[in-house]
Amino acid sequence: VQQVPFMDDYFYRVEQENHWMLPDDEEKDTWSAVGFYFAERLAKELGVTVGIIGCNWGGTSASAWQDKESILRHEDTKIYWEEYADLIAKQNPEEYEKERIEYFNYQADWQPRMDAYYAANPTSSWEDALAAVGEAKWPGPMGPKHEFRPSGLYECMLKRVVPYTLGGVIYYQGESDDHRPDAYYHLFGSLIETWRREFREEKLPFLCVQLPIHHYDGDKVMDKWCAIREAQMRLHLEGVVTGIAVALECGEYNNIHPVHKTEVARRLAIQALYHVFGIGTEEEVYGPVFRSCMAKGSKLFINFYHAEHGFSVRGEEIKNFEIAGTDGKFVPAVAEIKGSSVVLKNSMVKAPVAARYMWIDYAEVTLFGENGLPVAPFNTLPQ
Repeated sequence: VQQVPFMDDYFYRVEQENHWMLPDDEEKDTWSAVGFYFAERLAKELGVTVGIIGCNWGGTSASAWQDKESILRHEDTKIYWEEYADLIAKQNPEEYEKERIEYFNYQADWQPRMDAYYAANPTSSWEDALAAVGEAKWPGPMGPKHEFRPSGLYECMLKRVVPYTLGGVIYYQGESDDHRPDAYYHLFGSLIETWRREFREEKLPFLCVQLPIHHYDGDKVMDKWCAIREAQMRLHLEGVVTGIAVALECGEYNNIHPVHKTEVARRLAIQALYHVFGIGTEEEVYGPVFRSCMAKGSKLFINFYHAEHGFSVRGEEIKNFEIAGTDGKFVPAVAEIKGSSVVLKNSMVKAPVAARYMWIDYAEVTLFGENGLPVAPFNTLPQ
């Protein structure tokens, strides 16, 4: 017996009830907090009403938001589609529908109990929560109706919006592609190309949040997000991503949804004001960004864009710079500020050739520009 309303019908009703809302509406609790604070900042600065279309779905891959042809265009991204196609080719449609209903019924019972458990035990580990509440079956059985399927949200959400006239896009995702971080440059780039094509605006402003620090308790891998951050910055420096909010220190340990919404939104807003509306200066909207690396004997000199006014250090010392010799093995470096540059050294590396900074998912962020914005992570060794 089907115990909960089937989700296909639920999603249809929700879509039919879509409408513009104001901040005093009860529905505002379902809004993106970053989206709201971003719009609020722009409205105050520009003196106009700013509307946000919430076309988003948490926990999704960039592959869900673009068409099949875009996914298949690059060798390192087509695996997203190939794996999915192989799965559904072997799938029994009736069994799949049965599994979906069972999953929705399970979640309708499990999620309230999990929410109640964490409300009563806010510092509990995930393992203890599962032991108390039961197995987590999210995100449910993959198949042709799953919201995470390649091109699924492109077909069922984005295509319902285009070609609405927009001032731009703000994008704060990337975490769900950390199992294939080296493919993210092409995956994210093709998403942006797809959206600009669909909205019929070749230069549609597209702003993203560079992923902040984060690490799950018990996860042994500590560099899954590094290549994603690098891809986001690379696409910005190449002019594909219009503006980038470097939010490195705004993340949290063991919390995939950090609470620093207003600061992330502020950084997105100043990027939009500068790049889209011509308000502000580079000195105000950027922290230091890697520019070049030069070796002098046993030292490496790191030069930065947007560091003309120097740096500020939080804490007793600068942390998380590393250098490597010709063997490519990185070791911690002692960092010293010299004007708009940072000088790195380690007595074990006599002839350093490469450097990297914050090449780790989660660590203390200590180095900022004088304007309070963090130094962006980088790696000079080709990936």
